This record gives sequence, structure tokens and C-alpha cells, in this order.
Amino acid sequence: MKDSKLLQHIIEKLEKSSLVWKGDKELFELLFAPVAYGHEAENMRKRAIKPLHDIFKDSFAYDAKIFKKMAHNIRCGKFESEDRKSIVDYLSGLAFCEVSHIEKLVEKIPCKEPDEENYRSQFSHWKNRQTDRNIKDYKIKKSLQENFDFPQTLWGRSETQVIKELEPCIAKFIQKRTKKEIDLFTKMRKDFHLESAITEEELDDLQKIRGMSQQEIMVYISEHNPLREHRSQEFILKLISVLDAKGYFQLLLEDALTELSQLYRQSKEIKKITAHAYGSTEVNRPLDAFDILSTINSDDDNEVADMMTEAISNLRRHYLNEKDISTDSRREAVQKIFSYYEDVFTKNGEVHYYPGINLAYMTTIAEILFPSEIKPKYTIYEIATKVKESIKKDQNATNSTDQYYANIAKIEFNLLQNRTNALYEMEIFLEEFSEKISLVALDRTRRQMQFFVDSIKTETKHDIAEKMQQSIQIIDDFTAGQKAWERSK
Repeated sequence: MKDSKLLQHIIEKLEKSSLVWKGDKELFELLFAPVAYGHEAENMRKRAIKPLHDIFKDSFAYDAKIFKKMAHNIRCGKFESEDRKSIVDYLSGLAFCEVSHIEKLVEKIPCKEPDEENYRSQFSHWKNRQTDRNIKDYKIKKSLQENFDFPQTLWGRSETQVIKELEPCIAKFIQKRTKKEIDLFTKMRKDFHLESAITEEELDDLQKIRGMSQQEIMVYISEHNPLREHRSQEFILKLISVLDAKGYFQLLLEDALTELSQLYRQSKEIKKITAHAYGSTEVNRPLDAFDILSTINSDDDNEVADMMTEAISNLRRHYLNEKDISTDSRREAVQKIFSYYEDVFTKNGEVHYYPGINLAYMTTIAEILFPSEIKPKYTIYEIATKVKESIKKDQNATNSTDQYYANIAKIEFNLLQNRTNALYEMEIFLEEFSEKISLVALDRTRRQMQFFVDSIKTETKHDIAEKMQQSIQIIDDFTAGQKAWERSK
């Protein structure tokens, strides 16, 4: 792997992180601060001072003030090449050692700062022109090695080996610096009392709200006004989590999120919850959801694939749910959306079931509506086979939400392959898993199935369309039963 390719890989990862949001200046400083701003030279000067001090302090003429001033000038880089001789002459007149030994020590002191503009020019060249060359300046290589803590032996190895060893180094670099920023902000907020701890009263309010219906929460908010008073941010965060889990998205956006500080609104988890809310059936603002998802950065490839898939799904709902869309416009939209899903699935290593099941739905729609114009890369069976291990992993997860999505994805793959036992599997699964199923998650599954049925409404007699209609009815019956049971408690 060429040196510049290794550098470009690091740049791509940093640009996706939360460390770089202003642009190339931050990126440059993260990569090359040790050489560009003289930090490396400063460290070398510091290392050069100690042996000089060891010589000087043993002299009968040792003067702490003189040495301190000299050391300060060396550390600050106030050291020109012509100073070398005067320092050698001065120390050799005081110390009991060979002049040649002193000369060697003084020679190690860097006499000038590195050329920052030269490094900036090289950085711009690598980043913008995507050159495929080796890096000649050893200081650049050393800076990257020290910054990202990888061995010198990594240079020149194969691309597979480099990426395998470099990934954890980059992740550690990002995590270390992100944590420092968060810790400092936390300290500042604490020092200046910008944030209060959650109170007992607030905990009581949360406990009441957890057991309320959406209508009851609306009445509670209007009568008790719990959000309009000064509330701790911890309370607002917990309330948002409760409303998200219950699927009360309008309340979440209009009452809870508006009370959250900008600091927390920029966090990845809050952005994901906000995007879910905008993309919900209740709120139905898919383009707003798409915009928020496009601002989230992550270093986890699976998380990136999931967020990209969700973003594409929101785009799909907006453009393919239009009632007056022409056949040509629909074909063009289906082609584009289909290609996006296929691209995410392929780039993610063809292993994760969330991008996989969305691609499977779109593949089936394309095959039914435009069989001669759109040629899928994979069959439904091939997609299902590729994600089998991913499904199995989440079926055994400790998180009930992951278990639900994995099990329902397996059933959906069987429906899309027109398997005869798919409907029976759906009924059995809902019955056996009933206590763990989130109605919010179930609504998302229903919405996916309804989108499929609506997309091929001209082909309602199609076998798969009929099975999907029956699946939707099974979900509706189950949901009605669960709601009736909850009301009776």
C-alpha cells in the first residue's frame, strides 16, 4: 500500500468523526501538529538539554540562573546555528570533558522551526489530488506513527494488512480526543452550575408518565405543565427516551425536544431519535428525517449502513408515496432508490440483514413493476443467504428489540420468496414473543409491508401482495389485542 493511500485512509476516517467539523485546518492540525508547529523540534530540544545539564551541573562554576536562561532559549527555539560555537566554547571552559563530546550534544539541538507552509502544501496535494506516491519526508511519517501509535513496519505492507492494523489505531485516536473534549465541557458545565441533577420530583413525574397513554400525557402536560418549569437536562433526556419507546413522536418533537439544550441536540443518539420521530407514520416528515440522518457521523461500518438505509427509506417514502406520480417518474425513482439500497448492501460486505431486507423489498418491487428495465444484482434468496449469520446473531441477542427485528426479517424474507409457511411463522412468532414486542417496532414492520402493497397496487392479485395483505391483517389483529390488554390493566 502506497504511503499516500495510508494517509488518505486516515483522512477519510477523521473527516467522518466528530473531531473534524470546521474543515481542512482542523484536519491538518490533527495529523501534523507534531511537525508543523514545532512540537517535534521542541521535544528534541528538551531531550538535548538534559545531557548538557549533566555536564554543566558537575562544574565548579555551575550557575543555575545562567543555565536556566540558556535552557529556556533552547526550549523556545531561540537558537541559531551561529550560537552552537559559543555554547560549545562556554561549556568546554567549565566542564571536565572532551570538547568533541560537547559538540556532539550541541549538534543534536534543532536550530530552527520546521517549514509549516511546506507541510500544508504537501497535505493539500495528498488530500485533493489523491496522489499515489510514497511520502519522502521522514518527519511526516514519524508524526503519523506517533499520533496514531502504529509501528514503523506498517509502511509499505499490503492494503489488507495496513487497514486491519490501522483501524483500531484510528478508532483509539478519535476516542481519546473526543473524550477529552467531552470531559472538558462536562467540567465547565459542572463548575459554573450550568446543569442541575435530576430531582426526586422529576423522577416521580417520569414514573407517572411511563404508565400513561399518549392522551393522558398530553392532559398531564397541559394541567401540570412539567416541561415549562426549569427542568434538569437529565429529566428531559429520560423523558425523550420514554416518549421514543412509547412511539409518542409528536409529543417528543413539540414538547420534549424543544426543552433540550443545543449541547445534547447535537449528540448522535438524540439525532437518531429525532430522525425516527420525523420519519414516523404519526409525524410523516421523511425529508426532515433524511436531513438529520445525513448529519450523523460514525466510525462503525454497520451503524453507518443502518443509518444510510434508514435515510434511503425516508427518501423512498417521500418520492414513491406521491399519488399523482407518472409511470416514467415512478420507474426513474424506483431505479434510483433500488440502486442506493444495492450500493449500501454491497459496500457493507453483504452481511447485515437491515440493509438486506430493505434491498429485498425493493428488488421484489422492481421485478414486479419493471422486470425488463431493472436488472437486480442479487436474487431474494441470495440476499437472505448472505445475511443468515447476521440474523442468527441478533436472534440470540440479549436486547429484545434486536431479537424482534432479526426474527421478523427472517419471516419477511420468507414472505418475499412466497414461502407457503410464512404466514404461519408470523402468527406463531407474535404469539410466542408477545411480551417482548414493542408496538413501535411492529408499526415500522407494518409500514414497510404497507409500502410494498401500495407500491404494487396495480398487481394486487400477485401472490406475494396477497400474503403481505394477510400479514398486515395479522399485525393489526395482534396490535388491537395488545392495546386492549394494556387498557384493561
